[in-house]
Amino acid sequence: MCSSDLVTVSSATSLTVNVTIDAAATTGVRSLTVTNVDKGTATLASGLTVNAGPTVTSMTPSALGRGASAQTMTIVGTGFVAGATVAISATGVTLGTATITATQITIPVTVSATATLGAADIRVTNPDAGSIVVTGGLTIVAAQTITSVSPAVLGGGATAQTVTINGTNFVAGAVVAFSGTGVTAGAATIVNSTQMLVSVTVAATATAGLRNVTVTSGGLVATLTNGFTVTAAPTVTSVTPASRGQGATNQNLVVAGTGFQAGITPVFSGTGVTVNSVTVTSATSLTVNVTVGAAGTRDRKSTRLNSSHVALSRMPSSA
Repeated sequence: MCSSDLVTVSSATSLTVNVTIDAAATTGVRSLTVTNVDKGTATLASGLTVNAGPTVTSMTPSALGRGASAQTMTIVGTGFVAGATVAISATGVTLGTATITATQITIPVTVSATATLGAADIRVTNPDAGSIVVTGGLTIVAAQTITSVSPAVLGGGATAQTVTINGTNFVAGAVVAFSGTGVTAGAATIVNSTQMLVSVTVAATATAGLRNVTVTSGGLVATLTNGFTVTAAPTVTSVTPASRGQGATNQNLVVAGTGFQAGITPVFSGTGVTVNSVTVTSATSLTVNVTVGAAGTRDRKSTRLNSSHVALSRMPSSA
């Protein structure tokens, strides 16, 4: 449909016609007929061409936080024309210069700290005035924060440990990172706007000490300074005595090494060796009380509560 909303006769040789073209109007050439008040008419056979309007199939990101600076918004669709403009309904949001192809528009977006929160409409308008509105295409959210991390301590060698990050205004697509090297975070699972879960692995060679935790999403980076601690992986240098006979009960083994913590759990491979109790004497010494059952050889390892581990050399059982 093509309708005239207003006609202004500028002179006997010129008039201005204000028109609205429906989004579903058939494309192609239209004739234009003008009729004077005295019923005199004239027709221009090719008076107007209706072009296909732009369409939008996707937009990313779908949300940006207050304070986001120069974040690239990508609009994918069809019928985009060089010179097209992009507008947003929210206040406090600034759009930069767009890069346009027939099927994609990329444009930098900056969100002020006081931008209007909530869903905003995005309008793409071609130079021929054809346009498309994406209702609620971009949501402006409050800046995110990190309030705590649990567990806040992992040791060198910890593998695929689930860490809970608490805060505010978390959104889908958030990326978690730790400062320094040797700590790797997997993909975050957003539980809700105040909590996310992430799998964390600490290399055995990771430097011990405090680390910053960052969450990046919606163009923002929230940081919890010194929110996470890496502790050194334990080491085992000796076990005394290094062998016990089959059927031995309540035998105390003194394990020497470094990095022992309260709650450490010694584990023997195979079957037949039972750990009865563990006493941590110091960070470098612990006493393990064991009972030896069936015959065989055993490898001994110690596993801390934070999942760091270290393996000892094989200890043959004595007859």
